[in-house]
This record gives sequence, C-alpha cells and structure tokens, in this order.
Amino acid sequence: MNIDWLEFGSMAELRVDERTESRLGPDGSFKSTHPGVMVLFQQPHRVYDDGVLPFGVNVATDVAVKRWRVGDPSKGVRIGKAKEEEQLAGELTNLIWGEALLRLVYKTIDNFKASAGADHIAHSLVIPSVRFVKCGLFRVTQAKPSKEKNKPSRQHQTYLVEERIGTAEGSSPFFKYIHNSSPTPGTFLGVEGDIALFLSFSQHAQYERTNGLVYVSDYQGSYLFSNILPRY
Repeated sequence: MNIDWLEFGSMAELRVDERTESRLGPDGSFKSTHPGVMVLFQQPHRVYDDGVLPFGVNVATDVAVKRWRVGDPSKGVRIGKAKEEEQLAGELTNLIWGEALLRLVYKTIDNFKASAGADHIAHSLVIPSVRFVKCGLFRVTQAKPSKEKNKPSRQHQTYLVEERIGTAEGSSPFFKYIHNSSPTPGTFLGVEGDIALFLSFSQHAQYERTNGLVYVSDYQGSYLFSNILPRY
C-alpha cells in the first residue's frame, strides 16, 4: 500500500509518551497504545463526511497513539518502519470500513422506518447513536535529519492517531461490547447493555446487507469504537 503523504497529508505536531508505565491499557495482540497530544496546523484535504473534525486546527488535542508490535505482549518487538506503516495503514482501512458498515445499519433502520406505517412499533424504538473513532496516520518528517547513521532516528516513523476514548477514571469508560471470539454481548444491563444489543443486531444487519460477505466482529470503546476486526 502506497500513501501519497504530500498530496493528501497536512502538517501537524505530535508528542507521544512511549514509556511502558504510561501506556493506555495493556498491549493488544499486535498493537500498543500511548497517550499523546497533537496540534493540527492546517485543515485536512478531505473533511469527514459527517462534518465531525475532532482534531482542531491550532489546538492541542489529547489523542491515543498506536504502534505495531509482534511477539509476547510483555516483550513486544517493533518491526521495520516500512512494514509498520503498511500494517497501520491496514488498521486505518479497517476503521474506515467499520464506519461504513455501521452507517449501512443506520441507513437500513431509516429506510425501514420510512416504509413503516405511522403506528408501527419501529418508530418508538430508541436507537443508540454510536460511531467509530476518527483517526489518521502521522509520519515523522525532520527538516534536517541526523547524518549519524549509527544513532536511532524517528525519521519516517509512522503512528496511528485516534480520538482519545475516556478511561475508567473519566466520563466515558472503555468497554468491550462484543468480543471477536464470541457472539454473546459483554453485558445486557444498563446503557452499555442497550448499546451491546444494538451492536449485536448490527452484525446481523451487516451480514444480511452484504450478502454474507462481511460484518464487524469486535466492538469496543465507549460511544466511540476502536480496534475493529472484520469477519469475511
């Protein structure tokens, strides 16, 4: 996958705390997540279709920054910069497709309501409003990279930058609604239970609308979702 950074990119500054003790939760199977702050210096060339721009221009924004890793989570090993860029670009693509599949579900619901009678029970249903995190790739570009070849350099290092989802200490706790190893929702109680049941329905709707081609099998986050895993 080739990325045209010059045509589609925009200038920004990113500060990342990659210390082990600062990580945002335990490492996943392939990624580690770190706290960061990003300042976007110019509007992206393509604004999100829904008009939501979570990364304000000339505003310091808290973000979640992800890096690819392989091996035992306790001894994770980084991969080469080109390979890491490829893997993170694939992760970004998954998130974009996840959002498209989720919108397909809402469109299906809207179409059904539009065709239903005025007294149909569908009009009384309360549908949770959720979406995937906004995200993008950040690539380090140094105007004057070090000429010392023996020293490690961040030049051309790629990061996946996402909206920061609240933690257990914040107002938006991170929750595992549906795990990719089981179709059973993580809870049936309260607001989280309502969202989990809706997401379970969304899997059926996605599978049906794509003629059995694909559905999102891993939903986690708050009212924002991250780390999707599509099933084919």
